[in-house]
Amino acid sequence: MTKPTAVAPTPAPKPAVTIGAVSSAVKMPEVVNKRGSKSKYPFDDLNEVGQSFPVIGKTAASLASVVSGQNRKHKVAKVDAAGNTVYTKLKQTAPDGSVTEVDDKNKPEMVEEKKFFAVDTDPKTDPDKATARVFRKV
Repeated sequence: MTKPTAVAPTPAPKPAVTIGAVSSAVKMPEVVNKRGSKSKYPFDDLNEVGQSFPVIGKTAASLASVVSGQNRKHKVAKVDAAGNTVYTKLKQTAPDGSVTEVDDKNKPEMVEEKKFFAVDTDPKTDPDKATARVFRKV
C-alpha cells in the first residue's frame, strides 16, 4: 500500500508591475536619517580619564561595537606646533634605488582625543549593580 504524496499548492501569479508617469504633484516625505544619531550611552559625559558609567544587562563583548565606534569618532587629525595637519609618509623609490618620503595628502595622522574600553563587572560587587562598565582611558 502506498501513501499518497502531498503536493505543494501552486503559488498565485504575481501581479504585473506598472510604472506611472513622472510627476511633482505628490509632496516628498521628509527622510529621517538616524546615522550619526546621539548614542544612548553617556560617552560625552566622560570628561576625565578614569571616569566610567555602568551598563546593566550587557556584557563587555556586547558593548565592543559601540565602544569601537566611539573610539573611532574621537580620533582627530594630528597638527604640528604651527597648526598644520600632519600627514602619513609615503616611501617613493626612484629608478636609481634612492628612497624619498613624501606626505600622503589623502591620509592625515590621527590621534586619540578620547579612548574608551568596557569590562565585565560582578553585579554583586559593583556599586551600581552593573554587569559591565565603560571607562575613559585617554
